[in-house]
Amino acid sequence: MKNSHIISIILISVQIFLLSGTLNGKQSILDYDSIKSFILSADGSSSGMMFKSGADWYVKVAAQTYGPYESAEGLVFSRDGGVFAYNYMIDGLSYVSVNEKIYGPFDECGLVSVSSDGSYFGFSFATNGKYFLRINQKLYGTFQKAESPGFNWDGSVSGFAYQSGGKWKVTLSGKTFGDFTVAASPNFDHSGDHYGFYYSAKGSNYIAVDGQSFSGFQLAVSPVFSADGSSYGYVYTKSSAWDSWYVRVNGKSYGPYENIIPPVLSGNGLLFGFAYYKDKKWYMRIGEKAFGPFDEVMPPMFSSDGGSYGFVYFRAKKGYYAYINGKSYGPYEQAALSVTPEGRVFIASLYSGIYIKEIK
Repeated sequence: MKNSHIISIILISVQIFLLSGTLNGKQSILDYDSIKSFILSADGSSSGMMFKSGADWYVKVAAQTYGPYESAEGLVFSRDGGVFAYNYMIDGLSYVSVNEKIYGPFDECGLVSVSSDGSYFGFSFATNGKYFLRINQKLYGTFQKAESPGFNWDGSVSGFAYQSGGKWKVTLSGKTFGDFTVAASPNFDHSGDHYGFYYSAKGSNYIAVDGQSFSGFQLAVSPVFSADGSSYGYVYTKSSAWDSWYVRVNGKSYGPYENIIPPVLSGNGLLFGFAYYKDKKWYMRIGEKAFGPFDEVMPPMFSSDGGSYGFVYFRAKKGYYAYINGKSYGPYEQAALSVTPEGRVFIASLYSGIYIKEIK
């Protein structure tokens, strides 16, 4: 549903890693042909996966497997794994599942969002050529187009981008910004006091942060914030071909790179990390230190003070590894990682079953 496909690719690459459902201890061997995502909840208590078996896609949360589907994507969970949601397709129609409650069918549907505390969920959808947006049981619309919403920690602050009358607007908890040529839904810090979004107007492109606008690029992705709102970062390109990317964090730019996984910031905003692609390999940057090369890498995670950090990477013909505070663990058939705000570190691994363990 996005006008810019590169934004969707970047955002999905982040979303499939961050959160997951409930699954503990050793599980029975799964019959799968490929795994789309294998992820761990933010508190380290739960994990889940999306996988393909034959021609069909499935979602596994706890001991329950859901499907078969023509396709499935966007598995997301509340921080404690108590709320899980995902998108899927059957017979060419789109659906959303939120804790087993089904919404749809729709002609098309944006990725479902869930607030960290699990109290709010939302998604955009289209039916009969008209677009709507749902936040919990409340519907907004009709629109010409609409983007799925963003939430702060507890969902008390939300926002989304939509097109009406040929112009794009962004609404933040009742306050509307616009008219824009194009716009993306906003992101927030935990309190919701700080916000940011991408928009284009009068032939120029901007990042808006707390009412200030910044330009100087061809395309950008809505900024992400540290939990306390003291820092933010975003991805942008100066190239009209979108083949050269930069990351800007705390007023400093890094790049150019061939591709980027957007930055993640520690809760206090003092440490950041992002992944970048260069010369056919992936690298991870944590602060001013680079790691790699890797064949694949996932976004980093930090404790609130940045004292603990880690990320998952993949080496061809070897497997997945978790790099945690200077040490690599693995290889695994699949791996997922969580670093809690307090600095506890958990690994979920898949090898003839699923295991979750805390790294001391």
